[in-house]
Amino acid sequence: MNISASTIINSPILKEFVKHVVPNLEPKVFLQKQNLLRGGKPTVAAVLLFAEEPQAALPKRSGIKLYRYATSAARSRDTLVGVPTSIEGPVPGREGAAAAWRRKAPAKS
Repeated sequence: MNISASTIINSPILKEFVKHVVPNLEPKVFLQKQNLLRGGKPTVAAVLLFAEEPQAALPKRSGIKLYRYATSAARSRDTLVGVPTSIEGPVPGREGAAAAWRRKAPAKS
């Protein structure tokens, strides 16, 4: 993974998180205390949580793909409803996208 610690340390996402959760710590100290830096480099968890664009550092491995099936039984391509939705970006911002996707669910018959 080729991303510098300063990219994460200076991330507005991390700064906002630290401001609200542990306002007495600097972002770098928070990352160190949470073992989110190893050998001076951010861990995958640090990138997923606090990078503005984690997919740039972890291409094809940092997105969430949501599928909807027309059954609660065994799932297959035959029971897939619509096109799968991809959600990318830092983890803290993904829950809103997932909630919006759930709201668009077809009515159960």
